[in-house]
Amino acid sequence: NAHKIPLSRHQDYALRTVTEVLQEAQRRGLNPNIANRFEKKIIGNCQTISLLCLGLLRERSIPARYRFCLCEYFEPESYVEHIVLEYWCSSSAQWRILDPTVTHEMVEH
Repeated sequence: NAHKIPLSRHQDYALRTVTEVLQEAQRRGLNPNIANRFEKKIIGNCQTISLLCLGLLRERSIPARYRFCLCEYFEPESYVEHIVLEYWCSSSAQWRILDPTVTHEMVEH
């Protein structure tokens, strides 16, 4: 669907806080309980998804932080800039890596 995104919508990438993303979703009338039309959805990337996940973890009082990295699981033999999270796992008393953009299919691959 990327070819359907008008240039005017690329401003969605400028949304930098959870509040900004949620305000824009409300302005567009997005509903998390239904399949919203593609034209109304917010365009995002690993930063947008990690930002929202970071906000959810912190809302639950789970310490979490961004990690900028180079990964090759999207394009083998090519390092791609990516944002993942680290969260504090209290049961093991260590930081754990979380990539909220990865699907089960990608992990199994």
